[in-house]
Amino acid sequence: MPHMRTKSPKAIRPALLFGERVRAARERQRLSLADLSTKTARLGKKLDSSMIARIERGETRAALEHVWLLAAALGVAPVHLITPKDDSTTLYVAPKFKVPAVDARAWVRGERLPPGADRLAYLAEIPESELRPLWEARYGTGLAAMLALGDDAERARSFEGIKDLIDDYLAGGLREPKEGEDA
Repeated sequence: MPHMRTKSPKAIRPALLFGERVRAARERQRLSLADLSTKTARLGKKLDSSMIARIERGETRAALEHVWLLAAALGVAPVHLITPKDDSTTLYVAPKFKVPAVDARAWVRGERLPPGADRLAYLAEIPESELRPLWEARYGTGLAAMLALGDDAERARSFEGIKDLIDDYLAGGLREPKEGEDA
């Protein structure tokens, strides 16, 4: 059964969005389904035309490897196939989790935390090679404030302090209070 748009005409489910974005990129490049299939084969993993058509229509959920493969075959960034291009669109992830297009793109690029995220868990997943430039670029605008580290904000004034906070978090020494719990 195909995935249907939600009641709001500007909200879209991820599988349908991905299919629409693949089709739009393919058509912009004036590629047929067979052409795109051939391009995936040249990368070493052929997706047949009928599978690509089902993905484009939202009739099947693409595997994560399909996202990467189709992005490579189309020569586009995966982020642009899995997030809305139109800023007025909302990504319907789950009934209680809808993300505006601008926020979805920033979240996928690692520039914004998803609503309700544990900030230290978020930081702990960033490779150090990306964390240092993030800290250096954002500290001037208040990385500690952006992350709302509260009492730990002072420790976040240095890159080593951020790393220590993450290490404490990973060791189980820090956690964000759950909703309704005192900090």
